[in-house]
Amino acid sequence: MRLIDADEFQKQIAGMAILNNYPPNKANALCELVDNQPTVFDVENVVSDLEQLKLDGACDYKGCADCQYLDKCWDGDMSEEHAIDMAIEIVKRGGLDES
Repeated sequence: MRLIDADEFQKQIAGMAILNNYPPNKANALCELVDNQPTVFDVENVVSDLEQLKLDGACDYKGCADCQYLDKCWDGDMSEEHAIDMAIEIVKRGGLDES
């Protein structure tokens, strides 16, 4: 999977339609198809989750119940590593729900 700029893609569809004398309704249908694709990366949610992680701190963001650092973590000594791991998971999730 890769991310594309949907707006730029739609401009290219319109340009190709004009250049090749394709019927406008065909280009419009393709642009509508692009618009209806699901979002795979929500920048606003990723930023929001990262900001919340920053505010809460790694140990309070989602709790420590399943923390891999729990047995090594005292007084936050491993909190930087924990926070970075959590940030990586947020980015991998793409701002989408964890489900």
